[in-house]
Amino acid sequence: MLDLINHIIEEAAMADVLAKQRSVTSLFPTFRDRVEKVAGAGGVRLVKQDPEQWSFEVHSSDKNIWYQDVVKFKNLPQMIAKHAKNKMLWNKDKTGVDMRFLAQEVIEDVDIELFCSCPAFQYWGPAFILTRRSAKYTAPEKRPPNVRNPHQYGAMCKHMQLVFDVLPFYAGTMSKQIKFYYMEIVRRAEKEVLRLDRSIRQAASALGKKQKAELPKKEEEPIEGEETPPETEEGTQPQKGG
Repeated sequence: MLDLINHIIEEAAMADVLAKQRSVTSLFPTFRDRVEKVAGAGGVRLVKQDPEQWSFEVHSSDKNIWYQDVVKFKNLPQMIAKHAKNKMLWNKDKTGVDMRFLAQEVIEDVDIELFCSCPAFQYWGPAFILTRRSAKYTAPEKRPPNVRNPHQYGAMCKHMQLVFDVLPFYAGTMSKQIKFYYMEIVRRAEKEVLRLDRSIRQAASALGKKQKAELPKKEEEPIEGEETPPETEEGTQPQKGG
């Protein structure tokens, strides 16, 4: 049972991997400097984007080689459907989704699998740590890094960290892919939201009319200065004069 609970907790979305990655400075206090060195040596380039998998090349910080990095988006259609219903991400007149806003939210929330071809990814722990979170692309790694990283700090090597640093800048790329491959999902979500809005307005209007109809009728008030004569015991009004 405990293993099942741990597995559920360790399912990794983008935010979960980033949260785990923050501990990497306990293993490498100068980790950010290492990432900056990779950026200065040649940085990152996106070389291929399939609908649910992007491939990058990341330059080595000290060798004249490029490592292969992969980001796989595991539940992309579901995340598109989820966030397309959020009217905070729609255009100003609320007639439909703003695709760039949608792409940014999807990138931050989607479940992922990662891979880097550098030695550190394999031998310093990321491959095993991501495997435990169902977030390693390609074959799972069952050997824990007991020698190099026994406390299992971090979740990514410096090359994959640089990919994550630049990933938000690819929101335009994600937006284009959503438009090309997933617009049917977006349109379906938009129609569902607009249909729900219409139903809510109609229900509110019907309720308002019902409440108005049920209001008690206002009794007529006597004209100011005019008194109503009292009734006699027999229910008749007294006669004037005698």
